[in-house]
Amino acid sequence: MRVCPKCNETYSDENLNFCLTDGEMLMEVDTSDAPPTMILDNPRVTNQGFDPANADSNFGTQNQPFGSPQQHPANQQMYQQPFGSPATVSKDQTLPMISITTGALSVVLSCCYLGVLVGPIALITGFIGMNNANKNPEVYEGKNLAVAGMIAGGVGLGFSLLMLLLVFISAILG
Repeated sequence: MRVCPKCNETYSDENLNFCLTDGEMLMEVDTSDAPPTMILDNPRVTNQGFDPANADSNFGTQNQPFGSPQQHPANQQMYQQPFGSPATVSKDQTLPMISITTGALSVVLSCCYLGVLVGPIALITGFIGMNNANKNPEVYEGKNLAVAGMIAGGVGLGFSLLMLLLVFISAILG
């Protein structure tokens, strides 16, 4: 099969060399199962160098890429910070998150006496996380989470111990 590259008209006659419509030389096309190639228009040219602060009367004649540091000094700040700069890095709050999670678990699991196992984890990680946030606040955060985790862990531990004490007392008396 042959195709005209200009008008995309197809001809099944293998003896034709030129398009009957516009006289363009025909190209040989593979007729396999591959989908046809789409020919797209050229991309639209726009003026991306618009800076409202520096707009002038001959604005439409410029065609520079947007934000080039040489032409737009107001946009230089964007190019000076590398990806992952310290301004975008969040502070570490791993231990306070562990503390609040295990504290909540100790309260929930205190009815099964498992608050005795999970409560101390919440107390220890909360204490370490709170000390980290106090000593080095530019690296660590989450002091409030650590305090809440310690409170929840203490409540869960205390409730589990109280329930265990009541079970032992009722076993001794009963």
